Amino acid sequence: MNIERVEARERVIAVHWNDGTTSFYPNLFLRDNDQKGFHPQTGERQFDLLSVPLDLTAEAVTLDCHAVHIDWRGDNDRTTLAADWLYSHRPGVRAADPADIAAEIWEADFHIPKVSVDDLSEDRVFFEWLCSTKRHGLSVVTGLEDNEEAGVALGERIGFLRRTNFGLTFRVETIPDPNNLGTPRTPCRFIPTFRTRKCRRDTSSFTVCGTARKAANPCSRTPT
Repeated sequence: MNIERVEARERVIAVHWNDGTTSFYPNLFLRDNDQKGFHPQTGERQFDLLSVPLDLTAEAVTLDCHAVHIDWRGDNDRTTLAADWLYSHRPGVRAADPADIAAEIWEADFHIPKVSVDDLSEDRVFFEWLCSTKRHGLSVVTGLEDNEEAGVALGERIGFLRRTNFGLTFRVETIPDPNNLGTPRTPCRFIPTFRTRKCRRDTSSFTVCGTARKAANPCSRTPT
């Protein structure tokens, strides 16, 4: 998106876009996001916003083809912000969320997505697996080593592991009448997280409609 013109007002900078819309950026917001105020390697904010007055105003604002330049009154400094950055940070416009993936309702022909842990070593495959899991709500990773640490390692690659009242990890046991989230067949509501369950081996059997079946037990579960 291109900028047609800019103008300095008392407390804001008005940016007029070529689609006919106008965005109003508070002066303090623009001064606080001056790229010179961030460490060039770590991106850590180094600028102290308390060092400028609350009634900060612009002495002059100019526009070139790709950026807006602001000279601050009494600050003896210039802030330069790219047009693309300004457009993606328009006040009142929610930033795009890469995790905002629409859920797909399971139909009768649904097959649980499966992926090998070896394939997940590729970042592209790992990203596609995360998106698929978010979209379908369930996936299976095969080929993990026969230990609890393997499930923890997979969870840590997804993100920060959250502790629960069961601990960082906990064993899942199959019981006839489950009464908490540490047991299978208990509904999981209002938990907006990835939950990994590492099934190490099939060691127990249970009966469904008179037919003996094998249950994946024991398991270790890692909340992320």
